[in-house]
Amino acid sequence: WRGPAMPVLIMSQAYVEAMVARATGDLDRALYVLEEGVEALRLSRHRHFATVLNSELAHTLRQSGDLNGASEVYRRTILDWQDAGRRGAVANQLECFAFIATAENQLARATRLFGAAEALRETLDDKMMPEEKKEYDVHVAALREAQDAAVLQEAWQKGREMDLDTAIAYAISL
Repeated sequence: WRGPAMPVLIMSQAYVEAMVARATGDLDRALYVLEEGVEALRLSRHRHFATVLNSELAHTLRQSGDLNGASEVYRRTILDWQDAGRRGAVANQLECFAFIATAENQLARATRLFGAAEALRETLDDKMMPEEKKEYDVHVAALREAQDAAVLQEAWQKGREMDLDTAIAYAISL
């Protein structure tokens, strides 16, 4: 297969195969497929599809416990989504940075990032996918358990007050 349909085929095949691998717990296979897909799309110079796969790569790295690797990829993808005007995807990336901050016990940081993502989603009227909501609820519940309610509310509000550029700069700052 050659021609303009090639990037669509590469992205679709890699995405589906990686999602199946993740769903069955084969994170190594998912990582391999996503890395190969990203490289093929880089060579084809199709930035949007590469960003889709890179986002999935970051999610898989995070789920496999490679928080540093995930953060590195998220630092690129959040800027790519911003450049593409995909603010819903930016909100998701902010949440992913918050998941990492929660896992690293950076509770105030996680809370601010969740607040920023929530405000952005409200502005866009953008709802989470069910699997996103499930993970989000687990992390927010952990934050509520680990912090005093007043401290959590203050940090959440500080996040909500961030403009988009400030929230992104904060997310990628570590």
